[in-house]
Amino acid sequence: MEPVYDLWHLAFANFVEQRAPPDIAVLSEVRLTIEPLRADLLLLRRTGLARRDEEARVLHGIWPRLAKVTVVELKSPTRSSFRPGDLIRLWCYGSLYHATHLDEISALADLTLLLIVPSITPTLRDEIAMMGWQVADLGGGYRRIDGAVYALYIAVTDEVAEAEHDGFLRLFSRLRGADPEAARWVRHWMKEATMTQKIEDIPGYEDIFEKILEELPPRTRMVGLTPEQRLEGLSEEQRILALSDETLRQFPDSYLQTLSAEGQEAVRKRIGRPTSS
Repeated sequence: MEPVYDLWHLAFANFVEQRAPPDIAVLSEVRLTIEPLRADLLLLRRTGLARRDEEARVLHGIWPRLAKVTVVELKSPTRSSFRPGDLIRLWCYGSLYHATHLDEISALADLTLLLIVPSITPTLRDEIAMMGWQVADLGGGYRRIDGAVYALYIAVTDEVAEAEHDGFLRLFSRLRGADPEAARWVRHWMKEATMTQKIEDIPGYEDIFEKILEELPPRTRMVGLTPEQRLEGLSEEQRILALSDETLRQFPDSYLQTLSAEGQEAVRKRIGRPTSS
């Protein structure tokens, strides 16, 4: 059975791989056990290389805190994707990795856990409280969770993107206004990515595609669409308002009066026709 991937995770893995410090190897969808349990990302410090955390181009505030091995859990930005048990699951992933790599993880300090979320939700707060853990705000969108045995951090993409002025990371947050180059990058990545299944069939495709569209100016969104495609999903009044001014001038007042008050005002302003008495 072919594994099912999430497009947000695949895109984020490629994004981090390009922007991580040179001494970090980024592995995605890493199988941790015989059963199909996979960490979203595994960050490994390359053996024999000096740390170059200052050269990172994303999540600047987290790299100096990461140990030899870091297990990462990413929650997508387009829906409330943090579910009960997700933080505990990340903790379990770390424990499983530790248990199967005892030679690599010779001390607790060799392993870090990192949760990347768009925001701190009540569900996440409740889970931290349930585990008896404490949260320390490190500033800049980062949190440290104390009491989890391993070093456990949270990076809140909504906050980090703002604090670090990262237009690319905004694409993986709930914020609008990503760097236009970020939208171009992810469109190119989606076009060039090689996968065992059609990219359109991967969970997250529609969400990430809509996110890209949000960042494009209206004129750019319409490029390549037929007139029918441009009007698809619009109400009758929205279809009328999408017509050219020249076409709108052909409609009699009796028809315009069937539109909402806002619709009538919008049309009359565009075509310069006064309100009929």
